[in-house]
Amino acid sequence: MGKKESTEHTFDKNAGHFNKMVEVVQDYAILLLNKDGNIISWNSGAEKIKGFTANEIIGRHFSVFYTPEDINAQVPAQLLEHAIQNGKSEHEGWRIRKDGSTFWASVVITAEYDANGTVTGFLKITRDLTGQKTNREQLKEYTEKLEQKNEEVIRNAHVLTLILNSMGEGVAAADI
Repeated sequence: MGKKESTEHTFDKNAGHFNKMVEVVQDYAILLLNKDGNIISWNSGAEKIKGFTANEIIGRHFSVFYTPEDINAQVPAQLLEHAIQNGKSEHEGWRIRKDGSTFWASVVITAEYDANGTVTGFLKITRDLTGQKTNREQLKEYTEKLEQKNEEVIRNAHVLTLILNSMGEGVAAADI
């Protein structure tokens, strides 16, 4: 086997290992999109997060996961354009599962180029951050309530100080 054939064999072997690793990842939806944004590859994490099987989703445009508001605002097209111009785009927002339920997603879209610098497609990685978003919102709400209680305590302490001071002056006047 020549050096070129050996290198190609190593590449094919590594690509096979990489594909197996991507397939078993459960916490991330990993998709390949063609240059038009249509899904051409789908891992098991994508099925877990988004609810579609590969047979149901391959060939469809990735905008199927976006809310009507985001579609009207052309968010999917803007993300692809930003990735083309900058190499990648990142976005957090609500996404839609197959069953119609929503989840808070962190998305990174990376443009793939050929040797001439022409975009050939995109790698799209999505993570469901609904739990983290809910925790952040609950923490923010708790913090706001705690700040309100602290302000109330400070106001009450001030009033109590005024009352005690006036009582002290009354006692001092009675002693005279």
